[in-house]
Amino acid sequence: MLKTYIERVMALRDQRHRSLNASELRTIAQELGMSDADIAASEEAGRAYLARGRGYLAHGRLDDAIRELEEAAILLPGEVEALRLLASGHRDRWFVTGKEESRAAAREFARQCIDADANDTQSYTLLNELEGPRPAQAAGGASVRSNARQMLAVAGAFLSVSVMLAAFVLFAVDESNGEPVDVGQGATGQVEAAPQPKAAVSGSVEPEVDLDVELVADARSDGLKLVVRHSRLKNFADRSFYELHAGLLNEGKFEVEAIKVRSEFLGADGQPAYDPKNSDAMSSHQAIIRPGDLHVFSQLTELGPRVERVRLTVTTIDKQPSGGVYGTSRPIEVGWEIAQPEHLRILVRERSQSFSSGSLNDKGYFRASLEVENQGSAAIRTLKLGTRLFDKDGRELEKDQTFVAHGGGAALLPGETRVVSTITNVAQSYDHYKLVVVSAE
Repeated sequence: MLKTYIERVMALRDQRHRSLNASELRTIAQELGMSDADIAASEEAGRAYLARGRGYLAHGRLDDAIRELEEAAILLPGEVEALRLLASGHRDRWFVTGKEESRAAAREFARQCIDADANDTQSYTLLNELEGPRPAQAAGGASVRSNARQMLAVAGAFLSVSVMLAAFVLFAVDESNGEPVDVGQGATGQVEAAPQPKAAVSGSVEPEVDLDVELVADARSDGLKLVVRHSRLKNFADRSFYELHAGLLNEGKFEVEAIKVRSEFLGADGQPAYDPKNSDAMSSHQAIIRPGDLHVFSQLTELGPRVERVRLTVTTIDKQPSGGVYGTSRPIEVGWEIAQPEHLRILVRERSQSFSSGSLNDKGYFRASLEVENQGSAAIRTLKLGTRLFDKDGRELEKDQTFVAHGGGAALLPGETRVVSTITNVAQSYDHYKLVVVSAE
């Protein structure tokens, strides 16, 4: 029930471009037949999401933090801390990746904080940061989190009959302009927010290293095949980040609804060098994966430089036997709200669609599961589809949008098909929908 509750809250929140108030949440809960105890349990779950998100953010685990905080913001309407931490997480992701969508998301959540509390000075400060250059690209070669780091040097001098020691604090400024650099002899490549390694790091490291990734074969991963697109450790002067873009191919005879994985970062001795990371490879809010489907996911994790390979273990998987033979998905005409790039061609097929009645503002819920195939010759880095919902007279009732691919994740490759789902809160007079491309590159 909590899954359906969150789905409906997300649909209405995305449609209205704001967090829902307590009255709206209670109406949705009543629609689903939730008791006061169920509502209290959802608030308790929200507090747990917030606590985990706060912890992940403090340790530089940006993907985990953002996922947890998004759930917290849904379940705890008006909770300024959840919104502020979400803004901070997206800001840090922008610092690392330079992706404009991360900066835009950070701005949006910061403004939501200010809407909820006009005296929230931290959000005003965050907005000012977002208007400036990325710290990694600031003048003087400032690094992502700090412009300099301190090193302690001890100098000795003899004064006739005695020896005196003097300690001088030297500041070593990173001249890399944010690009990966050789950490150098004696430097650890760690920052305070990173998980602490089990052994000290010494010696030089490569600026970028591609890492092997394995999926542990066991009962939970049986029928899943790991397809690695990008697995790279980037070492900066004061921190290191591991970025993974991969897919899970369903070669089994079941449908998958959700997958959680544990990532272990192994050193040269084959033992974990840093604390493991637990994350959602597939959320229950995403489209169900049938046999033969490929589900892509991404991770961005702050670590230290001494990682040799990565081991993934499926910790939980929600699945059920497949329905056997599936019907043929229906091709859908797609319009373009932007000029269509010459190299970009897509085919969209409707796997399923439904409309269920509701009582919130006399509206119901439209759901659709879509297959999107890249029929062009180039990879699509960003693809956002818009859903336009109409009544029988052709009047537009609502519009929504969903990402098929985004700049911070895995690109949609030529010949690849990706399954996405959309859910929209719309008036009971809904009759039909149309799809348009909102953005693509």
